[in-house]
Amino acid sequence: MQNSNHVNWIQFLKEAFAELSKYSFVHDLLNTNELRRLGTISFLGAINSVSELTPKNSGSRLAHTIFVSAFAASAAKYLSLPDRNAIVFAALVHDIGHGPFSHSTEMGFKERFGIDHHTIGISTLFSSKNIVSISRKYNIDLDLIFSLTFEKGKFNSFDIINRPINIDTIDGMLRCFGNKYNYFADSIGIDFPYLIENMFFIEDSYHKESDKFWNFKSYIYNNHINSPESIRQDELLRLYILESDIVSETDFRFDDKEFGSKHSRIFSEWLHNYCNRRATPDFGLRHRHFSIIKSAALRSPKDLWQRYKSMKGPGNDRATSEIREYN
Repeated sequence: MQNSNHVNWIQFLKEAFAELSKYSFVHDLLNTNELRRLGTISFLGAINSVSELTPKNSGSRLAHTIFVSAFAASAAKYLSLPDRNAIVFAALVHDIGHGPFSHSTEMGFKERFGIDHHTIGISTLFSSKNIVSISRKYNIDLDLIFSLTFEKGKFNSFDIINRPINIDTIDGMLRCFGNKYNYFADSIGIDFPYLIENMFFIEDSYHKESDKFWNFKSYIYNNHINSPESIRQDELLRLYILESDIVSETDFRFDDKEFGSKHSRIFSEWLHNYCNRRATPDFGLRHRHFSIIKSAALRSPKDLWQRYKSMKGPGNDRATSEIREYN
């Protein structure tokens, strides 16, 4: 049965964080090196330095993780205790694999070394002594956490990270507005508390809000995340990582400050030389087409994949094959 008690955004946040505080393992996980490191990685990476649309304080990967975990706790509060534990635990560790400046450096590392935040996240989930110890202490199945967090393409009714309408993307889209996050969440015309609290109780009426969010996601991607300024900055970082002799695979484990400390001077020299040997680079456009299949009714979470579709649009070959998921 769906929760119809719509509340304003600030009240929802208070209730969501109160719900999150009930989980004893939250404190343990947030004090691990793996999660504390996310506090020094910017959520939007290089976009913050070039996009006029985005305030400079969109927050860190850790701030994003904590909000997503609160959303997970809110969505899971009507489920059985073992299921609730797994869902909140998965939300807390879903971003542990991110490298410096989040997605902005990831394409270069993936192309040169074959690593990204998914591969590093999976490795960290099973190899971190801290995370393994906490999972055993609270009887959390890490194979289930892997399925909920990193296993794409396989439906799990408890997955609220990878489905088309998900808590990860809800926070990610709102985080693009920086310190106006709460204002937009409460005034943009989408009932976000309703979307989040009913993720496990989807009925046909859910589409009234989820359709609006899908259109909102389309706007953010095509007017902000894939803006020409953002693309240019990410592409220059990608080329630097591919060409620089001092970039190593272990640099992906750095936070923003460590990466900047090692590379900022060399990157400036490389950029100067790059611009001297080439005309002003044109990296093309990335566009993502979002569509809603109106005939696909929502009767369960699985139906979301039938109703909401996205596909890569025109642009240069490399860019259209590497459109980023900013969540």
